[in-house]
Amino acid sequence: MNVSEVSIKNPVFAWMLMAALMLFGWIGFSRMGVSLTPDVDFPVVTVSLAWEGAAPEIMETEVVDVIEDAITTVQGV
Repeated sequence: MNVSEVSIKNPVFAWMLMAALMLFGWIGFSRMGVSLTPDVDFPVVTVSLAWEGAAPEIMETEVVDVIEDAITTVQGV
């Protein structure tokens, strides 16, 4: 006999089971710790580069690409 058969034969059991599930759900939800503004630290890397008088293509190939390759080897970034 499964829950469906028992519930059909005894509807009071189904109502009590539903009430118990709702009660335990409400108790669990009220005890759950939830913060509206949790403290979360996102891993961020900010790099600012300047090379006076350099063309953008040279800056990209000689500086930016080298730094990007070095940063991509760091785990978790």
